[in-house]
Amino acid sequence: MKRWAKELLTDRDNLPDTGRVVVAFAVVAMVGLAAYDVVAHAAHFDASALGIGIGAAVGGLGGYLIGDARRPPLPPDSGVNVNIER
Repeated sequence: MKRWAKELLTDRDNLPDTGRVVVAFAVVAMVGLAAYDVVAHAAHFDASALGIGIGAAVGGLGGYLIGDARRPPLPPDSGVNVNIER
């Protein structure tokens, strides 16, 4: 599970990717706040609103990753350690 999460949140240079981390945090926050609203306030769970919100976050991440794919990889002499053990 740890390896899967690390691969999900890092870019091709094995460095943490800000966009991926923000989207993961936003999705977890949306699910948590929806659960809190249902439990604490006895509100009706609106699956379509949650699905639209998560879909928008994932769609935004897709656009971000398309732009990120055009970025050239870091050169070996950039001083950034890309040999992070998995």
